[in-house]
Amino acid sequence: MNQQDLVSAGEKESSMNGIHAGAVSIRSILFATDFSPASHVAGLHARWLATQFGVPMSVAHVFLPSQYAQEAEAETERPSADRIVLTKELQATAAALSPPHAAATPLLCEGDPAIEIPRLVASMSGVLLVLGTHGGSSVIRHLIGSVAEKVLMSVTCPTLTVGPDVADPHDEMLFRHVLYATDCSEAGSRAAPIACAFACRFGGELKVISVVDEKEGPTPDILAKFDFRTQHELSEAQQEKCSRFAESRTVATANEAQKVILEVLTRNGTDLLVLGIRQHAFLGFTERNSAAFQLIAKATRPVLTITDKSFL
Repeated sequence: MNQQDLVSAGEKESSMNGIHAGAVSIRSILFATDFSPASHVAGLHARWLATQFGVPMSVAHVFLPSQYAQEAEAETERPSADRIVLTKELQATAAALSPPHAAATPLLCEGDPAIEIPRLVASMSGVLLVLGTHGGSSVIRHLIGSVAEKVLMSVTCPTLTVGPDVADPHDEMLFRHVLYATDCSEAGSRAAPIACAFACRFGGELKVISVVDEKEGPTPDILAKFDFRTQHELSEAQQEKCSRFAESRTVATANEAQKVILEVLTRNGTDLLVLGIRQHAFLGFTERNSAAFQLIAKATRPVLTITDKSFL
C-alpha cells in the first residue's frame, strides 16, 4: 500500500477526532500507571495520542489497601494516609500528562490491577488502553511484567504497550512507518482497518507481515482467504477497497515469525508495530513465553495489539 492509497482510503477517518475504522473506534485514551519509570514513558505516549486525536484522556491507578488501612478507614470513616498519598500522586500525574485541549481525568481504583483494569475498560466505550511494560531482569527479560501480561490476556480493547527500550515521544513524532503483523485470522482481517487508519492519519506507509501456520493448510490458500476478508473489512470501514494492502507483504511461517517481525521492525525504521492476532493461537497470548509477549518485550517501538477480544 502506497501513501496515496492510504490517504484516499482514510480521508474520512483523518477528518474526525479519534480513529474510526471498521469494527474498532478509538474515542478516548486510558493510561494505566503504577508510577514506575516504565509507566512514565507510556504516559507520554498516551498524552501524545490524545493530543493528536483530540480525544479525552484518563489516568488510572489501581491499588490494594493494606488490612491496617482498611480497618482504619472503616473505623474513622476517613481516607487512610496511603489513599491520600496515592490520590495526590495520581492527581499530579494526570495534571502533568493532560493534553492541551482538556485536563486528564484521574481514576483511583481498588483491587487487583489485573482484574480492575479490564473491568474499567469494559465500562468504557471506544477506548485505547496504554500500558508500560517492565521487560524483566536479565534472566527473565522476555517477560513484560505479570500485571501487563494478565491485562493483555483479558482486556477487550486495543492496547498500546510501551516497552523499556522505547524512546520518549516528541512533538514532531509521527507514525509514518507502520508495520502490520497478522496471523492471517479473521481477527487479523478485522484489525487491518486500524493499521491502515493509523498510517493514513499521519500520511505514512504501511508494510504487512503475514504469518502463516502451515498446519492450517497451503500458504497460498491461507493468504487468499485472508486477503478476501481484509478487502471486505477495508471496503466497509473506509468506503473503498484498498487494493494494494498486501502489495509489499512479507510472508513468514509460525516458527520464524518473531525473528522476521523484529528484523523488519529494525531494518525499516518502523514507528509503530500493529499486531492483529487471535487471543489463543500460535502468535497470541497463550502462555508467558508466547511470541506476542516476547515481541512486546523486545520491541523498540510502541506495539498496538488488537485481538479477537477487541471486537466483543
